[in-house]
Amino acid sequence: MNKFLMVVLVAVLAACGSIEESSADAGEVSSQNLVMCPIPCCGNSVTFNLPGCNGTIFPAGNNVPVSTNIVVRFYQAQIPSNIRLSVASSTGAAVSCSWVWSADSTTATCSPQSRFAGLPGLSYGTTYTTTVQRWTRSPLQRIGYWSTVGSATFTTTYLVNAQ
Repeated sequence: MNKFLMVVLVAVLAACGSIEESSADAGEVSSQNLVMCPIPCCGNSVTFNLPGCNGTIFPAGNNVPVSTNIVVRFYQAQIPSNIRLSVASSTGAAVSCSWVWSADSTTATCSPQSRFAGLPGLSYGTTYTTTVQRWTRSPLQRIGYWSTVGSATFTTTYLVNAQ
């Protein structure tokens, strides 16, 4: 890996607080934690790091507008049928969402949908969790299962009644 890129990567990961172990010989940085990472343009996200399936989930944190799209970005192309994405409120109610994948299969975007035209798909002052799962199969077994690779929790802003 180019030394300049390595320095930039280390600086970004250090800002996110996710450097746990590094290998100077291999020139790689790895982490097993899910971490909050500020994104200058759009607030907070959560990073997930697993071999072959790592990326970020946006949004995370508090005061998220109810009109916010939910975005999962992978650092390498995925097979969309092997990835299951969901959003649910803290009460367990699923958010109506059609996930749209980018042409290169690295980004999935959900625009939460309301049952009522013209209203946001997310409710004010509500906590939601976005979950990323991938289909996994053990090399020694012929059965597969969905394993959670990352999740992010966010709370929407409260409706302010201006009088």
